[in-house]
Amino acid sequence: MGHTATYDPMVKCIYVYGGSKNLKWFHDVHMLDIDEWKWQLLKVSGKAPTRAYHSATLYRNELWIFGGVYPRPDPQPDGCSNDVHIFSPVMESWYTPIIKGDKPIARSGHSATLMKDQLVVFGGWDAPYVYNDLHILDLSMVEWSQPKVSGTPPNPRSWHASSALSGNRILIHGGYDGNVALDDTHVFCLGT
Repeated sequence: MGHTATYDPMVKCIYVYGGSKNLKWFHDVHMLDIDEWKWQLLKVSGKAPTRAYHSATLYRNELWIFGGVYPRPDPQPDGCSNDVHIFSPVMESWYTPIIKGDKPIARSGHSATLMKDQLVVFGGWDAPYVYNDLHILDLSMVEWSQPKVSGTPPNPRSWHASSALSGNRILIHGGYDGNVALDDTHVFCLGT
């Protein structure tokens, strides 16, 4: 549970990373070759973070991981992250970028939508807090920002769907507000 599956159209494969099951946490990367329909466990170098309920976005042939839940020793509860880690399939290695700007509060269950060179992060939660803030990670400049947004924002939510639309817009739908499932739809315009 809580793993990500990210499609790479250049290589025609799906990278599956992280997750947890029965109190076991994972940090391995599996690759599914969709031409051959064969799985491969990648042997990677570098420190792979243990994560579940994170986001994974393919940008310039690298997998950018943001946020998510990580295990902590008992009796502490599991923690949420606001770190960014990058997996390079070409080098088969992990690295942690140096990022400028103020990073978002730690979270999981957020959405991360790629819009050109920008990763737009919305919502998520770190129980009992649920968020409706919006942050942008400029991937080309490797810098966080929090844009000023006009209009009425969606209610705080996690586990929602997001999708890039034409016209530099993002659709946000559904999710969970900490008490009930949501079924509303919102559109955010990044401007020109």
